[in-house]
Amino acid sequence: MLNRYNLQIASLLEKEGQNFDISQILKVIKDKTVATERHLLIEVTRPNLPCDEYPETGHEYKQDRDFYLTKNEVDKIQRLIPKSPLPILENIMVSQENDKTVLVTTDLENVFTMSIKNKDISYPNTDQAYPKEKPIVSFTVNAKRLKEIATQVEKFSDGKEKPVTISIYQDEYNKFIKFETVNNVTEQKMKGLLACLDEKEVGNV
Repeated sequence: MLNRYNLQIASLLEKEGQNFDISQILKVIKDKTVATERHLLIEVTRPNLPCDEYPETGHEYKQDRDFYLTKNEVDKIQRLIPKSPLPILENIMVSQENDKTVLVTTDLENVFTMSIKNKDISYPNTDQAYPKEKPIVSFTVNAKRLKEIATQVEKFSDGKEKPVTISIYQDEYNKFIKFETVNNVTEQKMKGLLACLDEKEVGNV
């Protein structure tokens, strides 16, 4: 099964060009989906939902190989997910044949399908990109506040890359992220702190 969380990471993909590139493709593996724009890599595990709990559609769940979706294809299949108070209907069934993959949704009255032709893509093993060593430092922050920092920095900083310097500090009570950036046009500086969540706050997330 797939759900909207597996598909929404395709938002960072580029629109497909004449030749397929990994930055234009969402990779669907048996246990997760993967998207990258080369500088950013995101993967989301697939929902742990038994296939026999999905409503009858006339299609049999089957996935014996990876397949790939373009950003345009992701947009189309997202529109086939019915709006329903039943959470199970927010999922997409995968059914593979020899030359194609069929994505299936249903609203209990109707069955919607979308066929994806096999794509010959040379996609690297992204598992190898993750460090095997223990992290130098590990911390947990509030995603909404982290997004607010990124938004403010993006609006403030000049230049294409929107650079921001991030430093990690720890006192006797907490860990902090310090961020700093410069607008070279106006010669203004921006800096701030984000307190990391403590164990009690993490448990309430």
